[in-house]
Amino acid sequence: MIRDVQEHTGSAILLISHSIAVVSEMCSEVIIMYGGRIMGRATTGQIIGSPKHPYTVGLLRSVPSGARKGTRLTSIPGSVPDPSQMLSGCPFVTRCEHAQPRCQTPPPATTLADGRTVACWLYED
Repeated sequence: MIRDVQEHTGSAILLISHSIAVVSEMCSEVIIMYGGRIMGRATTGQIIGSPKHPYTVGLLRSVPSGARKGTRLTSIPGSVPDPSQMLSGCPFVTRCEHAQPRCQTPPPATTLADGRTVACWLYED
């Protein structure tokens, strides 16, 4: 129904979802957010085929898969930070396996060679 409305009106649609399956079916471009900040922006194929930000990698690892039937789901370690206690740096820093001291400073949005952007110090150098 959403696609029919979009095609009929020629309008864009903004879909906000936690479901990677829904996003991959409905969207051509994805913006990944964590803690109210944009962590990355890319085509759906780029996000699913080659995630860059550690949060996006964690999200995709946690998606249930028939290939992993009978195994425990992978989860992102730690807890979502309290929005009233957010740190000034990367909001994912306390849960990130790649965290380093400079993550206490907000990373800039870096545009990669393939056109996507990622807000992570791993891609700044």
